[in-house]
Amino acid sequence: MLLRYIFRGVNFCMTNRLVLFISCIVILVSSQVSANELIIVSGDSSKNSKRWKDEVFREYNLSEIGKKMPGKIIAIKGDKFPNWFVKAKDAGRIGQIVGTPTFIVWDEVRNMELGRLEGYTVKSKFYFDLNEALLQINQGLQPGRREGSGEHKEEGSGGHKEEGSSMSRNSPQKKSIVISQNIMDHIYQTSLGVETDS
Repeated sequence: MLLRYIFRGVNFCMTNRLVLFISCIVILVSSQVSANELIIVSGDSSKNSKRWKDEVFREYNLSEIGKKMPGKIIAIKGDKFPNWFVKAKDAGRIGQIVGTPTFIVWDEVRNMELGRLEGYTVKSKFYFDLNEALLQINQGLQPGRREGSGEHKEEGSGGHKEEGSSMSRNSPQKKSIVISQNIMDHIYQTSLGVETDS
């Protein structure tokens, strides 16, 4: 009888340890998923940046995707970027910004760009393209990456991209229709100016 009670206690301890171990793994994996952030590079006089902020930003952080990957707006003035941004670009952890708005999926753990979307036309297309980019990132691809952002040295994620589209020419899905000729209404060179940290 005493041996049976001891073995039950050992089994109970092992079960608790196993549950604790599995819980730790789940917490580690979920913290990595939530360690990503959406950096929105927004030009101070960019019409499309202002439209995105008015049409999407208020609801974005409350959405399911926004809860998992919060948005942070980096407002730039002219060609002035925050110091941390310029340092990340110089180190090859983030690519050049050629226009605004630019939406960068940022890994806060490794401090590097995972992928990006460039330009804004309409809310539904933004969410569609963002979901597509996240699926590509989960598959180990690097959507919309610019030269200088990590190990990927070619623009795009494997094919020529249509303006206003996150789809490559080799994609089996239909190509997006360009709604605006002015999708990226302000062009910048990332390394031209430095602003104080923000």
